[in-house]
Amino acid sequence: MNIDKQLVRQRFGRNLATYHEQAVVQRDIADTLASALLAACPAPRIRRAMEIGIGTGFLSRHLLAAYPAAEWHINDITPETFRWIDELSHNGPIHYHPGDAETIPYPEHLDLIASASAVQWFDDIPSFLAKAHAALAPGGILAVSTFGPENFVEIRRILDRGLEYPTLDTLRQWAIQANYSILHAHDWTRRLTLSSPLDVLRHIKKTGVNGTRAETWNRHTLADFHTSYRTSYADPEGNVPLSYHPIVLILQK
Repeated sequence: MNIDKQLVRQRFGRNLATYHEQAVVQRDIADTLASALLAACPAPRIRRAMEIGIGTGFLSRHLLAAYPAAEWHINDITPETFRWIDELSHNGPIHYHPGDAETIPYPEHLDLIASASAVQWFDDIPSFLAKAHAALAPGGILAVSTFGPENFVEIRRILDRGLEYPTLDTLRQWAIQANYSILHAHDWTRRLTLSSPLDVLRHIKKTGVNGTRAETWNRHTLADFHTSYRTSYADPEGNVPLSYHPIVLILQK
């Protein structure tokens, strides 16, 4: 599907503060991605690096602490995010690149490109992998987290729409086709437990991840969603799940 990038930018921009508080899964994913990256890539190798889709700095705080002397290039489609970087300590220079990471030019000869929970918004992940490969120096690292097919599966089954998520095997195939070596690749699922289907909608709104289309809710559509979600997924206490399906990849040129 073609994603409305302007809608994504607007919704993340409006919800940055609540995202930072509510996006507990994305924070944990950034922690996991950083751990996998640091195991694969020691600090002395990273002199010039780029982070794509910084959000509120969940991954950035790890990167700037691990590679403090590197020259950093920072990107996000929502420029308001850059203020979170200004609050983090760093020694090396930082260059800001606002805009859609699928279309903006990348710096050359990068030792590292990293991105947490952003590339699922891209229209063409294989083209992104090729673009990143061209920007990396020989031996450079691409460290990425995204999401798999079980992500938000409850919502997508009820509404019959949402992002199209590749499997881990598909991502591996795309990486090999783009001439990467795979240093690390794994996925897992995590289910949040929320009090009601309406809390599910509040959660995704507060984390800004409802940017695929402009949704118009009314009393009837909300009631139908609430009934379908509870009928399909509620436990005996009335709580309902929301599934996340993170994927982490560490690739080398």
